Amino acid sequence: MKKSLLFLLCSLWSIFIFAQHELNQQYLVYLYDGSFLKGELVGEDEQSIQLKMINGEVLNLPLTLVQKISANNKNQVFLKNGITIQESGPYHIISGGILLGQEAGFSDGYAMGVSLSYIYGHQFNQYAALGAGISLDSYDKSFIPIYLDFRGYILHRATSLFYSVDAGYSFAFDQFKKNKDDNPYKGGMMINPGLGLRFAGKQNYSFLMGIGYRFQFAKRKNTWSEFTDEIIYKRLTLNMGFLF
Repeated sequence: MKKSLLFLLCSLWSIFIFAQHELNQQYLVYLYDGSFLKGELVGEDEQSIQLKMINGEVLNLPLTLVQKISANNKNQVFLKNGITIQESGPYHIISGGILLGQEAGFSDGYAMGVSLSYIYGHQFNQYAALGAGISLDSYDKSFIPIYLDFRGYILHRATSLFYSVDAGYSFAFDQFKKNKDDNPYKGGMMINPGLGLRFAGKQNYSFLMGIGYRFQFAKRKNTWSEFTDEIIYKRLTLNMGFLF
């Protein structure tokens, strides 16, 4: 009974592994001991897979040793222990952070806001990538920045320093309201240079931590007068996110 159950589980595991994979394609095979193999998947049965290596050798790997199989991404560079870094191709970044700084206007106090962002772009090489981003930023008023993201990575390692420059235009929430506030805001230019660290992993994504300084220009129309206040939010940005 136990042998039959074990055989059934191995068969189901074999079906699960190969359900979305094709033969004669390049794959990465991750093993339970933490290592990985890269090669062409040339065969399989209920108990093992056959992987053709670069030197032409065909390895017969029992399924009990295989943790998972993933498609080979040509835009990824493989480092030690299966860690990957991206040096070309499209990328996505999802991040969140806080905005620390002095309150805008005539107040001398300090305030904290929050920011959530998404960036999609294309990486040309290790040092240059260009993308387009959209964020939701909260100060004493809320803004939606739409901007270009330029970034690059200094080291060819799993942990690398990176630089980034974001620049674009932000729309104030007041600009979309049907019922205007007493002193409605309008958006303006947004500029945010920054530095950070990338921590690459084995699952084709990286963890990002960054620090920067954001300049957000805005205008506030005084309904009780003909004057318009020119406002500049100056905030230290601390953020974390994922690159994939």
